[in-house]
Amino acid sequence: MKNSYTTQDVLDFMDYLAGKGLLKANTANARKSAASALFDVLEQDERLDVREIDLDSLALRFANKQGDKFTPQSLKTYKSRTKSALADFISYRENPLGFSPKSQTRKSSKNKSKTSTNITQGTDQTPDRKTSSSVEVDESASSNVVIFPIPLRANLTVKIANLPNDLTTAEARKISAVINALAMN
Repeated sequence: MKNSYTTQDVLDFMDYLAGKGLLKANTANARKSAASALFDVLEQDERLDVREIDLDSLALRFANKQGDKFTPQSLKTYKSRTKSALADFISYRENPLGFSPKSQTRKSSKNKSKTSTNITQGTDQTPDRKTSSSVEVDESASSNVVIFPIPLRANLTVKIANLPNDLTTAEARKISAVINALAMN
């Protein structure tokens, strides 16, 4: 492989990883597809060096141009997969002999259902949080978990996670009923 850093090099690298068996073909293809979609919004001169790409800005541009065709969760997944593709590509270019792809393993769903709701309690003392009510996203390619923090009291935030993207009103009422049953008056 030549030693340039173009967007096409990243896409070719995903094929290389799959072809050499360094990454599962489905994972490599998913990353390639996501990266290709995001790279499509770049101007020609922006495609010359992926090290100069601001991924947050690129994801925002993609969402503004193509977002109506995707769910918010799909947009986050595309960004995450592109981030993984770029990280692996740059890591390989910097140290081909020491390269090992960063592939995430899915957590077993034997002990929890996909639609279970995890409610955790914590304090809002993390300095890098913008606001206590901002939605957190686990950007790992396989996780796709959105965490909804709910400020309850001063220095107390309850976080709700693992809600399905297609949550119905009936399901929301069911969750609400469980929370109401926990209240101590």
